[in-house]
Amino acid sequence: MRPLNLLEIPEPVGVIGDVPESLKLKFDLGGEKVEVRSSWMAYYQDVPGEPIRVTRLRGETLTAEEMELILSLVEGDRYTVGYTRSLGKGKLTVLNLAPSAELVVALHNMAGVNIPSRSLTPGITTALYLRGSILYLIVTNISSEDKVAQVLLDPNLLDGIDYGVEELITGNRWLISRSQGYPMFVTVNHKDAVMLKLTPTSNDNGDILRESIG
Repeated sequence: MRPLNLLEIPEPVGVIGDVPESLKLKFDLGGEKVEVRSSWMAYYQDVPGEPIRVTRLRGETLTAEEMELILSLVEGDRYTVGYTRSLGKGKLTVLNLAPSAELVVALHNMAGVNIPSRSLTPGITTALYLRGSILYLIVTNISSEDKVAQVLLDPNLLDGIDYGVEELITGNRWLISRSQGYPMFVTVNHKDAVMLKLTPTSNDNGDILRESIG
């Protein structure tokens, strides 16, 4: 019944939460300047690695002059909310912040790992599958309202080739272009999903395959 802590992650010395609005924080993560919002944060005095420090920014939603004064007093305060250290053949990064899309993207960028597909629309999740040269994108609307989802695809994965897109249920087809940054907007009903087939418009020999997309 004792706590299991094989990674030897230390306990923070304090937690900040229960504030009138989410904490607005700025920090440097792997050389990238990041701003995130978090409903809480835990902080350390000392860490067993390279510290990750955040600077607290002033909130934007103020309800009274007294609240503005309170929030302005903590503006600029710095906290050590995590660290990075070597572990085996890799690295361990610890962050004591609430998860958010901005934070996950920043962690991927720090690790040099591209995200194949992600939704820029709240309430939308995506999954991308590869079979041969064909990509299959599943866009799921987990919210309670119909939405037009904006999906960002990793341009490195698309190899700089234009793609034909086919919605497998309706048969609707269109083209996404490298020159336009592969814009992807998909209408998805609430509590529903759409499956898309992405076909490159040229093969290894450079032959145009536009007839495959109509």
